[in-house]
Amino acid sequence: MLIILLLFIALIAFITIFIHCVYKEFSCIYVLLGIISLTLSIVSGICLLVLSYSAIAENVEANGILASKQSEYYSLVYQIENDFYNNDNDIGKKALYDQIQDWNCEVSKGQNLMDNIWIGCLYPNKIYENLQLIDLSSS
Repeated sequence: MLIILLLFIALIAFITIFIHCVYKEFSCIYVLLGIISLTLSIVSGICLLVLSYSAIAENVEANGILASKQSEYYSLVYQIENDFYNNDNDIGKKALYDQIQDWNCEVSKGQNLMDNIWIGCLYPNKIYENLQLIDLSSS
């Protein structure tokens, strides 16, 4: 979508420059339109490069992110299944539940954003389709 917009803006810039050169009109509107179109196409090109770099970087390091997230998941599940913080004062239980809530929020957000048509390329399917929420109702 951004590429089409970039090409359209560049086309407008070249058409205005062509009209200016062929008809030798020094109308301010043609020069102004050409400058604006050229500036917008350059800015759009820079944005396209940054977005492409971000998408590529996210997808390249997807295996590492997935491994990190899975180890965090297994650690939280181990702690909750083995009543790791089950003591007289329940010290640490609230912190564990906060970590699990943060985990569930992060996974839900990632799963919803990977299906988003506009920014789905920044959330690789490989990561979030393999992660699951931690159920606290059984604890």
